[in-house]
Amino acid sequence: MRRFLFTVAKLAVSAALLGYVIVEAQRSDPGTFAGLRDTAPKWPVLVLGWSCLMAALSAGVVRWYAVLGALGISTRLRRVFRYATLAFALDFVALGTAGGDLVKGLFLARDQPGSRPLVLTSVLIDRIFGLYCLLTISAFVLIVADPLEQELYPLRLGVLTAALGINVALGLLWVVPGLGRFLERLSPRLGGFGSALAGVVPALRQLRDRPQSMIPVAFANLAALTFLISGLYFVAVSLPGEMPTFAEQCEIMPLAMLSDLLPLPGGTLGALDFAMSYLYQHVSGGRVPLGQGMLVAMLSRVVNIVVVGIAVGLYVKTERQRRP
Repeated sequence: MRRFLFTVAKLAVSAALLGYVIVEAQRSDPGTFAGLRDTAPKWPVLVLGWSCLMAALSAGVVRWYAVLGALGISTRLRRVFRYATLAFALDFVALGTAGGDLVKGLFLARDQPGSRPLVLTSVLIDRIFGLYCLLTISAFVLIVADPLEQELYPLRLGVLTAALGINVALGLLWVVPGLGRFLERLSPRLGGFGSALAGVVPALRQLRDRPQSMIPVAFANLAALTFLISGLYFVAVSLPGEMPTFAEQCEIMPLAMLSDLLPLPGGTLGALDFAMSYLYQHVSGGRVPLGQGMLVAMLSRVVNIVVVGIAVGLYVKTERQRRP
């Protein structure tokens, strides 16, 4: 019952955020939706954007595969792609990001009975490094970018504080001798958080002792963000109307992608639309209408739907192979 109510609450939050963006966009600039209806998008540019977004998702899977390799877990990239695709589909349809991550870890753990705890830990490590990269790049962009509007100052403060916190935490674990073992001894007193900590800290120590193993992870992280920013930029410029410049997109995208931390279905439906609409308007100094960000977010989900279709095909193929 509690799980059902939580799912209903997630759907309600997504619907409320999306409804708010639609109403505000229609009120502030009714021509946004009419422009898309009356003017066809630039299809070659739109397809290029979708291709970049697909490449970004693939780079994210490769990052997890690189983390598995760095932790000494041997598996095939094809299998990692299959499990990650199925988990992404579940995430998109119902579960939200955290649920999808858990599912792909459980899928792979079935094939690695001797390394099951480490496989599940790898999912968390992958998330930590993804968040670290996203927060660090967001903080760098906020520092070097032109002064933001006053409405964005709380966002700037929050992102800079979070980036500083994760960099300090990982830095201390990386350089302070004995800190990891102290946290491992402390973990039984911290409940559920302590259980996660007890798995993550030894894995981070293992990666610290083999820093060269993190090079593929770093490259995959950088590739995922590069393809993501480029893909959303191409989707944007394929549409009619005023859009942010590429430099402004580099400011907007890392911040908007922080909405992915929310466990909402449909590719963080509602949250991503709200974040992109808000940032499109404020980072551009009001030049870009509110609804443009929502249109880009909605069109980018075409890639998510394609991945769901691939996942359904993989599931059907697997079930047929299991039948005698």
